Amino acid sequence: MASLTLVKTSVTLFLLSCFATSANAFFRMGADVLLAARMDPIVSPGAVSQHMHNIVGGNNFAADYNYDELRKSTCTTVPVSVDLSNYWAPGLVYVNKTDNSFTRIPSYFFIYYLQRRGSNPNLKINQWPKGFKMVAGNPNRRSYTPNSNADKAVSFVCLDYSGKVSTGDMEKFIPHNCPGE
Repeated sequence: MASLTLVKTSVTLFLLSCFATSANAFFRMGADVLLAARMDPIVSPGAVSQHMHNIVGGNNFAADYNYDELRKSTCTTVPVSVDLSNYWAPGLVYVNKTDNSFTRIPSYFFIYYLQRRGSNPNLKINQWPKGFKMVAGNPNRRSYTPNSNADKAVSFVCLDYSGKVSTGDMEKFIPHNCPGE
């Protein structure tokens, strides 16, 4: 019986592969925050950053970026255990105007990779080169221009899978509480 099931599965997979076309795929993964600190080893290496960041990824994160040291991380906060990269984004804080105290707002990351081949389905996708660094956004930007691709790259969304308060992408903070998990 098991061999018959295996044959049926193999035939089904073969038939499906005959009809398969190239796809623009993606995957995403959640990640817990490793550290919240005023560190940014790309923009402010070895110095105190202008603002706090929530940092996820490999546990060898440091104020100075060093690819070889980062690869020596012994664990990561992302679900893919071999992903020892670090990702960080500005952290949010609540300012209590009564006593001028600050409370860090808990955060959770979704890291995603998109496969964008455009009109060329045969375009080869390569891994990041050793020592790759990428900065998204401009910490000094204080306005939003709808026609700017740089501005459209940063957005906020309320991921409410029940569909009750989902917002879609917004260029400003969401004006209501998003449901918890």
